[in-house]
Amino acid sequence: MSRSQTVAEITPSKRKLQEESNDRLNRSLRVESSVGRSVSRKEDATRCVYQQLLLNAWRRRRIQVATLTDSSKQLQTQVDQLQIQVDVLQKLRESESQRRLKSASESEKLRHEKEELSNTIEKLIKDRESMERTIVSLQRKMEEINVSYVNLKNELLTAKTDLAAYERKLQKECRNNEMLESEKQYLLEKIEEYKNTSTEHLQTINRLQNDLELVERTLDSVNLDNSNLENSKSELEMNLEKEKDIRDDLEHQFIKSRIREDKLQKRVHELKKSVCLLNEAKKQMLLDNFALKKTLEELEAIIREERSKRWWKNAAKMMLNTLHSAAYIMLPAYPKKMETYSPTETVEDNTMV
Repeated sequence: MSRSQTVAEITPSKRKLQEESNDRLNRSLRVESSVGRSVSRKEDATRCVYQQLLLNAWRRRRIQVATLTDSSKQLQTQVDQLQIQVDVLQKLRESESQRRLKSASESEKLRHEKEELSNTIEKLIKDRESMERTIVSLQRKMEEINVSYVNLKNELLTAKTDLAAYERKLQKECRNNEMLESEKQYLLEKIEEYKNTSTEHLQTINRLQNDLELVERTLDSVNLDNSNLENSKSELEMNLEKEKDIRDDLEHQFIKSRIREDKLQKRVHELKKSVCLLNEAKKQMLLDNFALKKTLEELEAIIREERSKRWWKNAAKMMLNTLHSAAYIMLPAYPKKMETYSPTETVEDNTMV
């Protein structure tokens, strides 16, 4: 069976070295064949020395391979840890994004609620202004009614004074009427007395009768004035009662409007407090969103920085050097000269992660 080509045989520069070594080996074999068996013992000793050196080299290479294997495992562990960190950071980024979206939706909802509360407050302020205008108009009406009440009261007092004067006058007229009635009775008696006695008193009797008729007409007019005054008095009393009822109704409405205004003021105060609390919550949410955004930016910068590290290239180079070392250990003809790789560089590069 033909053996497989080594890495050195595949490489053109190293193939020449192999051919030269083979030529030297062939020449040495020809020389050895000419010398014969006299040098067989020397070859055995040389072979033993060569085998001992090869064994020592193999042991050193095995130690190096073990060291490189441990370094490879450590680097693989670091790679796994970094991958876990990347996954955790990605999940953290997604959760922060969800929280940011949730905060944005809550902020939008709070903004709508604030607008609704602002509209409600504006509506309540308008209602309050309309109620204040209504209260002012009611106060004006009440003042006018008070003025009318005072005027009516003054008129009533004047009417009562006039009525008292008319009553005094009526009493005086009644007394006069009684006096006239008594005089009439007296005169009638006198007429009856003098009717039979003398005719010369007829003119006087007629005159007295005329005076009596005049007194009766005067008495009728006084009675009519008295009845008119009584009617005026009753009408004034009725108007006074009506004005009093209107005033009571207005006072009741004024009290109701005051109570409603107090309730509206309390409601406006509560709404203002709610708006202040909503503004504070919105400011806190904006600060939280800003902090989350800053954290995400820092995480993205860390991820970009870690992706720009050279540990990927270092891991590939380490694997290539491991393959070279294995070829050198298993193939004695493989050249010893190759690129050296120190795992401490990779460890130092990855300590920042």
